[in-house]
Amino acid sequence: MNNLAKIQEDTLQDNAKSVHNIIRAVAPFLFSDPDKFFQAHTLTVATGKNLLAGKIQAVTLAEKELRNCWIKADDVERIHIEKDIGEAEAQLQQLSVGVHALDHIGAIQENFLQKEITGHWIDKFSELARTHNESWRSKLLACALAAESVLPGSVSLRTLWVLGTLEEEQFVAFSTFLNLCTDIENTLMIPLTYYGEVTVQIPVPNCPLGDDITIGKLVSILQDVDFLRDRNASFRLGKNTGGKNFAIARYDNKKATMTCYNLEISGVMLTGVGESVASFCERKPNPLGKDIFESWLKSLDGKKCKYTLSE
Repeated sequence: MNNLAKIQEDTLQDNAKSVHNIIRAVAPFLFSDPDKFFQAHTLTVATGKNLLAGKIQAVTLAEKELRNCWIKADDVERIHIEKDIGEAEAQLQQLSVGVHALDHIGAIQENFLQKEITGHWIDKFSELARTHNESWRSKLLACALAAESVLPGSVSLRTLWVLGTLEEEQFVAFSTFLNLCTDIENTLMIPLTYYGEVTVQIPVPNCPLGDDITIGKLVSILQDVDFLRDRNASFRLGKNTGGKNFAIARYDNKKATMTCYNLEISGVMLTGVGESVASFCERKPNPLGKDIFESWLKSLDGKKCKYTLSE
């Protein structure tokens, strides 16, 4: 076998592991169905979607039949049928999350030493996927399942718990906060300028929560969620970047290549849970985020850092 063929085989095998993990999390009985018996290493995203689509169709038909039976049933029978209908609805919600998770695994780097997701993690995930039907939460759960399927152990139970208890206002506030963040060496943060300034009281443009929402208000909304570190957390370029005296900072399509000498950067930063959930969110540029990025760079010019800006 040539090297290219070996790489293709390894990729297929790893992709199969990820698909196997997702199906195991949302429809474990598919693997025990004699009519659908198959080896895990043959799975692809396409076959995984077909399997889940078949399961969704079967459960949908069963739910329809249960509702027809409910019409004809007496009061006692209706109590039992209503429980079955609730179970069918929960299964459909969980299967839907699984389908969306399959869409995400291709964007995540595969792990060649991949293992299966733990049963405890699957139990916690199933509980959330079956009981929450908000579209924004289902998308987050799908991304979490995809990440955990590709790299078991990467999504903590604490992160799952946060996804289950997060309120919609907190999710919108966090998404808006992320849109303002600068990416400095893969660390998302709203940086203070060299002079310790940050635009806290200026309203955030295009904020879904209202025209008067500021960064300070966003932080206040998120204070009960384990997303943000204590205010004015910091890290030091050089120490936190493997001893390199250069660093990359990005906002939207702008990239600053910086030469720094033991530069301490302070600002509003994410916790580990915040970083994990941030990886499940789509960031969009915001005019205030762009202004913060440019103001921060200008404040460093000629101090402890030189930079070149490109797109």
